[in-house]
Amino acid sequence: MASQLTVSAGIVDLGHAQDPKEMLRFAELALRQAKSTGHDAVAVYLPGRVADGQAGERFGHLQTLSALRALARAVDMRDENTQRHSERVAALTHRLAVEMGWPPRRAGHLQEAALVHDVGKVGVPDAVLLKAGPLTEEERLIIETHPSLGARIVSEILDAEQVAWVRGHHERVDGQGYPDGLSGDDLSQGARIMAVADTWDAMTSDRPYRKALSSERALEIAIDVAGSQLDADVVAALVRLHRAGVPETQGHNQVSGFHTGAGGTASDDEAGIP
Repeated sequence: MASQLTVSAGIVDLGHAQDPKEMLRFAELALRQAKSTGHDAVAVYLPGRVADGQAGERFGHLQTLSALRALARAVDMRDENTQRHSERVAALTHRLAVEMGWPPRRAGHLQEAALVHDVGKVGVPDAVLLKAGPLTEEERLIIETHPSLGARIVSEILDAEQVAWVRGHHERVDGQGYPDGLSGDDLSQGARIMAVADTWDAMTSDRPYRKALSSERALEIAIDVAGSQLDADVVAALVRLHRAGVPETQGHNQVSGFHTGAGGTASDDEAGIP
């Protein structure tokens, strides 16, 4: 009988601790507080002051997007190759949505969800998330829990549509994605856009098991899987943006959501890397 994975997390800002030992203590206190409230809970350590002027300890439950973003950044930082992954995916998601005619306000709504799309990876062990070789079937199933777990974590913060986008960012238009195998009208355009942005950043970033692909090779793969894995209209928008070019921004091999990573070869199954 399959059991449902649940995760609780404690968050502490680096600026709230004087040294690593104190930071760990604060994080453990926050985690203890989160666990005391039930499953899939997150608590943030907040420095407080008590009446006698001594530092007190208080906790804020995850009720703001800024705290959720902190958790997303913490997940990204577990792997040096995925640092700022969520920010890049969010930026490209917004750009693609606007390119496809979404009103700016609605595109921003989607970007907000994309920024925390991988927060469910907090429940994936490092041994699986950072594995350099092929995943076993059991490990693959563990990876595939992160969209549904992420959706549960953000459900208290984001609205229902945004939660559905987070849950659906690894679905495929042919129904072979996860966690729900959605296709056709059941798969929202927001999730389709996020999937393309996530796949693009995965392909054009270094991973433990392979080097980053060049933007040209990544674009070839995206075009090859358009209509099966990725939405063809979103891929067409990606092609238009790539051909138009964008102004250079700060970042490692980054050009406003596009990467010019090292060259390499790849097969089509590299699109959609977790």
